[in-house]
Amino acid sequence: MIAATSIINYQQYKTSGKLGKQSAAILQLFKDNPYRDFSRAEVSELLSIRLSSVCGRINELMDQNYLHPEPQRKCKITNKTVSPVKLAVRLYQHQLSLI
Repeated sequence: MIAATSIINYQQYKTSGKLGKQSAAILQLFKDNPYRDFSRAEVSELLSIRLSSVCGRINELMDQNYLHPEPQRKCKITNKTVSPVKLAVRLYQHQLSLI
């Protein structure tokens, strides 16, 4: 059973808008590669983060509009058809303005 304090802390963290270490690392990968899309398995392998953690963090980043879905394609790791994600256009444009 999850402790009530854990649930409260998690809810406060979510509403703070801060990114955790894994989310920040994933977002940095996308910022470093603004033209590329990545499958969750590709992100997992590149960053050595468990796939289940990558899936959760990518969902959070999508909910916060940092990432958006791209057309389906074959994953370079699993060779399965996947729905990759890519850096959101607004962040991509911001990256270009910094150059």
